[in-house]
Amino acid sequence: MILSVIVMNSEGKPRFAKFYDFQPIEKQQELIRSVYGVLCSQAENISNFVEAESIFGSF
Repeated sequence: MILSVIVMNSEGKPRFAKFYDFQPIEKQQELIRSVYGVLCSQAENISNFVEAESIFGSF
């Protein structure tokens, strides 16, 4: 299940964010920061998809 689509630049500024499950603005910003943190810690040759469990918790 796709929970959100986030497009951000290399500095972490979101260019597009769509959440398919309602999240308050504060939670959205927290999730975007978390996604950026995960992506920055990955090697450059790794996919930029993030598993939901690592950010959103288990569903």
